[in-house]
Amino acid sequence: MRLWLLRVWEQLRGSFWFVPTAMMFATGAMAFTLCELDSSLATSGTEYWEWLVTSADSARSTLSLLSGTMITLAGVVFSLTMVTLSLTSSQFGSRLLRTVITDLTTQFGLGAFLATALYCLIVQRYIPAVEESPFVPHLSVSVASGFALTSLAVMIGFVHHVSVAIQAQTVVMEAASELDGVIERFFPEPEPEPLEEQSPVETTALMNTATSTDHVLRSDAEGYLQAIDLEALQKTACEMNVTLVLGQQLGGFVLRDSVLLHILHREDAENGDKDRWEIDESVKNRLSSFFMIGRDRTPHQDICCAIDNVVEIALRALSPGINDPFTAVTCVDRLSASLVRLTRRRFPLPCRQDEDGSPRILFQQVQFPELLRQAFQPIRHDGAMSLMVARRLMIGLDRVSQSVFRGADCREIVRQTKCLLADVQRLHPLPEDREEIEAAGQAILARHDDAPGL
Repeated sequence: MRLWLLRVWEQLRGSFWFVPTAMMFATGAMAFTLCELDSSLATSGTEYWEWLVTSADSARSTLSLLSGTMITLAGVVFSLTMVTLSLTSSQFGSRLLRTVITDLTTQFGLGAFLATALYCLIVQRYIPAVEESPFVPHLSVSVASGFALTSLAVMIGFVHHVSVAIQAQTVVMEAASELDGVIERFFPEPEPEPLEEQSPVETTALMNTATSTDHVLRSDAEGYLQAIDLEALQKTACEMNVTLVLGQQLGGFVLRDSVLLHILHREDAENGDKDRWEIDESVKNRLSSFFMIGRDRTPHQDICCAIDNVVEIALRALSPGINDPFTAVTCVDRLSASLVRLTRRRFPLPCRQDEDGSPRILFQQVQFPELLRQAFQPIRHDGAMSLMVARRLMIGLDRVSQSVFRGADCREIVRQTKCLLADVQRLHPLPEDREEIEAAGQAILARHDDAPGL
């Protein structure tokens, strides 16, 4: 149920029609309600609200003018949105279109004009064609005028928003904010400095010692693994007294009929428990509902996807067709800030246990060295030719190196520093060009020369 709600929410959030449609339904209901209120107020006289009184001809022409104008402005908003989507796709990559489409300001701007136009059309139906009829929806027409003024203010704000949204700094900041949101959501706990590193759980050994490993859950769909309901999986594993080993990693591409789960019987399980754990259709449907597979990657549970979004902006900026090292430098700065935040967060163990300490779920958990490598290595490959980008990469490594304390993290910092120094020495023969970068690199190496494993 939780993943179903998440899937529905992601589809609604990633759609361009949900917010405008909801606003149109709300204003439509408001139009009918206010017109009925006008009908009840018509019998009580207008001495208390004379400033709202208007004639039928004036109300009809006003509503007709407002509805036409709002439809025209909605077309302008749609055109500006298409221009923004085109610029974003060509300069920053089509995968970042999701950021523009899910932007609430854009959706609200389009919905405001369409909702106002619909409101005016509904109210206009209540104005009688017979001139002798005394009824005119005075209050509803005044509210329509207020909606029109609000829509004009929305138009001004929308134009300002679009002019800011297409700037490279804004696009990078939005992608980096999404990455920070994933960090806060899945790595919320601070990591105290450990006395010794924890050894990872050996999944293969557990599978070999289990009484049965022939039960697997296979995928009936093809696509990217977007989310996993680990809480529901753990509850199911405890109920059935089994251990579940995930065969896929979040963000990975899943082939049809590939293994999603290895179902391992506990050594202390009764024979009856083992026999009833056959993969029938009901069990398969229950376990399959805990996995969400879609056509593309989403950063909801996939931190690597969030990092790739920022890296993609940097790589496109470094391409010969764009050649914008300043945008790449901005990406490196944002990635450095996120990585520094990650260095002090506790990474979940790749094993979930029950109350008795027995392992119930084993999965592949991404660690900080992998994230550091994924963030900096592609930019280093394409950006080491630029002294500006190479210098900022070294500064970013220096900032991250001042926060790391886990042995594996320190080793990856040293590795990336040595690789960057080697690239700079190979691509820039003049010592004067390399002086500042090499000085920063040597400071990083000296800081971690006593790191464990070096």
